[in-house]
Amino acid sequence: MTDEDAFTGLEAAILLITSIVVAAVFTQTILSAGFLTTQKSQEAAYSGAELASSSLEIIGDVYGIANGTSYLNYTKFTLILSAGQTPLDITKMNIAYIDESKRWSSADYKRLDYPVNATQMLDGTAVWGVNKTIPSGGGNLGFDFLEPNEQVVLFIGLPTSATPDTQFSITIFTADRAVLPIVRRVPSGLDTVNILR
Repeated sequence: MTDEDAFTGLEAAILLITSIVVAAVFTQTILSAGFLTTQKSQEAAYSGAELASSSLEIIGDVYGIANGTSYLNYTKFTLILSAGQTPLDITKMNIAYIDESKRWSSADYKRLDYPVNATQMLDGTAVWGVNKTIPSGGGNLGFDFLEPNEQVVLFIGLPTSATPDTQFSITIFTADRAVLPIVRRVPSGLDTVNILR
């Protein structure tokens, strides 16, 4: 055996050890990236579950109220919190409206002080507010919060473009980024109180 043969064997051993170390580092990097991705996915799922737990639901029908036969003046419906919910600050909700010819953003809508009544829902005015709370008197946090086991009746003003056979959408945005879209159609013939489908 010559010195050159021994050196070649030593080089091969060094290369083998280096390859094993590089493979181990590469494997660790891949595993760490996988764990990070899994953790981020879990955070996204938990965040989505938290948003869903603070969302709103409509109970009962959505009513369209008309003072004449040309268009709806406002809608009336009852909201509750979804199961597993936390109190929701009503004063931080935003409303948007859209139909084929009119669009009101949340910047257009003005919230009226509690309690809102029908005389405040003027023709074609972008206003909204709480008509009443059930049970009456609001919950432990007062009229500005929707709490578990509490209901609020909302009035939302509509533009004069909410005419018979017009489909429209009202969207309620909460402070915690939950969204409740309400899509309805104005009936062909208007009564004073109309169930919107």
